[in-house]
Amino acid sequence: MSQLIPGPMNLTLAAFYGDKPESFAALIRWCQAAVSAKLPGAFRPYDVRQVHATIVGLEGTQTSGQVHHEHYTACGQDPRPMDLRGLVEMVRSTELLPIRARIGGFRRDSGYPFESLGAHPYLRTFAIQPSNLVVAMGWPEAASEFPDSLDRLRRECVRFGILHKYHRTAECKDNDLFFVLGKVDPTATDRANCDATSEAIRLQFSGNQPVHIEVSATNLALIAYVDNELPLATSVPISLESAVSRIKEIEALYKEAS
Repeated sequence: MSQLIPGPMNLTLAAFYGDKPESFAALIRWCQAAVSAKLPGAFRPYDVRQVHATIVGLEGTQTSGQVHHEHYTACGQDPRPMDLRGLVEMVRSTELLPIRARIGGFRRDSGYPFESLGAHPYLRTFAIQPSNLVVAMGWPEAASEFPDSLDRLRRECVRFGILHKYHRTAECKDNDLFFVLGKVDPTATDRANCDATSEAIRLQFSGNQPVHIEVSATNLALIAYVDNELPLATSVPISLESAVSRIKEIEALYKEAS
């Protein structure tokens, strides 16, 4: 790893940053083309290599030689020092990986044994969010069942001083494998068009054959970044294998607490 960008950086643990299975890359391109066709001039797609599935954010600051995870403070809890070495070693050895995830094929009129943020998976498969982010997602699937393995992996991170930002309380659950495809310019369209586009693409998604991807230690990486969109020019992927021996270098990327 080399620090390509001067100044402090943040980190996140993500899957599929950079190279992707062709079926996943094709799905991303299809989604982006569909949004562009329905919202001409309003959609800015991300580079396909930039699109990633966030597992857990590792944002934090340095204080007295320790890195503290910022999400504890955001959730009204006392900050804790992060154990990045422990996190990396856990992810490389956990029995929760690999996780096979299914994207698409969730029909509006079918029942499923899970919800996502209280909503049917059909509704959550694809959306242009009020934040103007264009987001798609899938969920772990094994033997026609939908285990909570991704949520469990995120909960394991607490042992290393890392709190997933959607785990604000013990009751919160986040088993979503989500990925951002780009952003919509709100000055170039309106919410009604965004909602209609979301529904049209969800309907297409539901009729498509599902795409399956496998999250494993080999396609997970720590991404050091200065821009939370993770553009290729200013983001540095660090493989888990190389991270093990370079934890001090990685911790030095964090900014000092003010």
